[in-house]
Amino acid sequence: MTHFSLLHHDTRFFMKPLHILMALGTACFWGVNFVAIKMSLESFPLFFQQSLRFFLVSFPLIFFVPRPRSRSSWKVVVKFSLFLWVLQLSFITLGIKYGAPPGMVSLLIQTKTIVVIILSTLFYHYRPQQHEILGIVLSLTGLIMIAHSVAGEEVRLAYLLVIPAILSVSYATLAFKSEEGNPSKPLSITVWCAFFAMMPMFLMSLMIEGPSKILHSLEHFSWRSMFALLYSVIFATLAGTSFYVFLLKRYGPERIVPFNLLIPFFGTITSTLIYGERFTFIQAMAMLLILGGLLINQVRRPFRLGSLTLSAKLKGLPLSSTSGEPCDYRS
Repeated sequence: MTHFSLLHHDTRFFMKPLHILMALGTACFWGVNFVAIKMSLESFPLFFQQSLRFFLVSFPLIFFVPRPRSRSSWKVVVKFSLFLWVLQLSFITLGIKYGAPPGMVSLLIQTKTIVVIILSTLFYHYRPQQHEILGIVLSLTGLIMIAHSVAGEEVRLAYLLVIPAILSVSYATLAFKSEEGNPSKPLSITVWCAFFAMMPMFLMSLMIEGPSKILHSLEHFSWRSMFALLYSVIFATLAGTSFYVFLLKRYGPERIVPFNLLIPFFGTITSTLIYGERFTFIQAMAMLLILGGLLINQVRRPFRLGSLTLSAKLKGLPLSSTSGEPCDYRS
């Protein structure tokens, strides 16, 4: 018989070591991927590069992974492919193409952490604790310090192009709330999202870049660019996105999103090694602030009576009729 009991500490919100490694791995994959995007642009046109990436993600795996079964699953696939990949990656790639260094873009995109918490507070009644607010302030301070230290050298348009990317990925993160009780597997979601993202990217490539430019890139690409594209396919998309989907479903955005603040570390270091992006003392101190904010946001805390966390709301946990707390339902 199923019974309900009030939880003071839901252990599913305490991350297992393996899941912490998955979150760190995702941050590494995505940080390095900003450099891989720039490297692949050396041979492939912008929109064709993305359409080719999603084609390689989709095929042949789409014949072996299950299709999303429920209506809510298809909604998640459409939202995910449109906002997280078509819109976010288009504007990120445009920003890099027009002069923003990969390390800097990997840093700016992390302001989505602030946007997610603000949207969660406004629309999901999430109440951040004082230490969470402190962690966000420290991280945001570090982001501002790094941005200010190099902003004078960059093209203004490149930064403006990053803003729609930030809004898109923030919305995509919160869109997972519609997947309550959904049996879809992370890899399946990743492959089907890539399939849907491939089509508009290829159409934009045909209309904007033209068939001749596409054929020329296929005939004269460098293996350096192809290696970068394969990295984006295998590590940044298949592995990284599958990990991220799994972790979001299990722990919720407010536990997983702070790990993304490590993406600029990997992005900046890789960009420095490959493209000579400078790394100053001020940037090093700012990164310590970001790391401090990340650690503060990962402090374990008990649930408070009358306060529903965002994770519980997104995950659809049943509530106690007397306290509003997430309940434990076990046989």
